[in-house]
Amino acid sequence: MADDQTSPAKRAIIHVGLPKCASSAVQEALQQGRASLLAAGWFYPALPNRKDPTRGARGHMLLAGEMKAAMREEKPCAMLQSVREDANAAGAAGLVLSSEGFFNITPTPVTLGAALDGYAVETVVLTRPFDSWVVARYKQKIKGRRGQSESFTDWIEQQKYMKVVPYIAPAVRRNGEAFGARRITVRSIVGEDAIQIMSDIVGVTLPRPKGVINPSLTDVAAAYMARSNKAGDDEKRKQLRKVLVATNLSDIAPDFRLLTPAQAEWLHERAVIEHEALRAEFDFDGAPPKPPVTRGTRNVLTAAELKEIDRRVGATTPKDARKKRKANRGEARQAA
Repeated sequence: MADDQTSPAKRAIIHVGLPKCASSAVQEALQQGRASLLAAGWFYPALPNRKDPTRGARGHMLLAGEMKAAMREEKPCAMLQSVREDANAAGAAGLVLSSEGFFNITPTPVTLGAALDGYAVETVVLTRPFDSWVVARYKQKIKGRRGQSESFTDWIEQQKYMKVVPYIAPAVRRNGEAFGARRITVRSIVGEDAIQIMSDIVGVTLPRPKGVINPSLTDVAAAYMARSNKAGDDEKRKQLRKVLVATNLSDIAPDFRLLTPAQAEWLHERAVIEHEALRAEFDFDGAPPKPPVTRGTRNVLTAAELKEIDRRVGATTPKDARKKRKANRGEARQAA
């Protein structure tokens, strides 16, 4: 018999996803684990893709959009009510929803209507320190532009003018209150497994998503050059190095050593402010941010990073080529 913390009886778990905080991985695990969740009494609705209604979506961005539209029109959200009816028809006592779009809305009682009546609502927010989050957002931006964008240091300068601190704590509180949450859970994904956190919350072992949910910056750059560049391995390797140097950041070594000391200090200060705000507002036990270590040298990649780049691109060094030719000659002599 499940305890009160994991029992689906009359509980609605709303995963309010934050950008670059493992939302895609959690949603993929929930989607792949729909059958197991239903067997345990949880209903995770399969909704259409927001951009392409002919395809399914692992998350519920379309629902978030419908709720936002219902807020503007000051009427109940028909899709949310439909999800409630589907859950009842499936015989599920509990409901699980997940979308990054939920964070940007504060639904009114009119919008929610009677869809969540009778449920003990709990909002779940997975987060990471502000400095780590800024790096993740920057990588996502660069991936979308194939590495051709401003440097990481320029990106940091832009962030200094954003009013983001303290940002997460009051927004999470406001969001949870709007959904009528009796409980607000905030967990850090740094040093923890996001899928395991969600598994513990619902009391069901969620499957590990197959394949890469979000490819790394290096993977994206390498794949792009493999498709578009007809040059040899050496040229591809040079171009990939150029991309990483141009962005001042390598996802192989995700630290802040390429930043100036002033930029690193700014990031750390804001990470600490946000961490303390979360501890003050919620039962938050995430590890405090560590001061970054800067190397003082910008636009420099280590030998280990360059070797990893070679491996990712599948490049062959001259030394490796000589070894391969020698091995081939040996095999030929043995065959003769």
